[in-house]
Amino acid sequence: TTLLVTGLLYDTTSQPHSHFLTNKNYTKNMMGSSTSRPKGTSVGEYDGSSRKYLIGGNWKCNGTVESATALVKILNEAGPIPANVEVVVGVPAVHIGLVLSMLRDDIEVAAQNCGSNDKCGAYTGEVCASQLVDMGVTWVIL
Repeated sequence: TTLLVTGLLYDTTSQPHSHFLTNKNYTKNMMGSSTSRPKGTSVGEYDGSSRKYLIGGNWKCNGTVESATALVKILNEAGPIPANVEVVVGVPAVHIGLVLSMLRDDIEVAAQNCGSNDKCGAYTGEVCASQLVDMGVTWVIL
């Protein structure tokens, strides 16, 4: 499984939607997958007949374990997400594992950066795409 980090997400009108990147062919079978995360409350099935919206929140370089846990609690208690809406939170790398373990499964988690290296190695401070995929991350903000 790979993480696409080279293209823009386009909505149903084929206009650039944001700087969030995604691999829509990603299969959820890793840590952070829908089998290990709390069940979300999304409603309905998206049929492609209406515009699809992306709601993203980037936490920037903010947060402690305590504040990240509090934000996840707020998101988990939010109401249902309509079928034509995707919600993604951009989380600092130090909190990705924590957030993936607690956040409901209908809200995706984005890394805030991804190294350009093809694989793991001696790249101090970098996080490569394969490491993000291994954690269950499906989005990257570049």
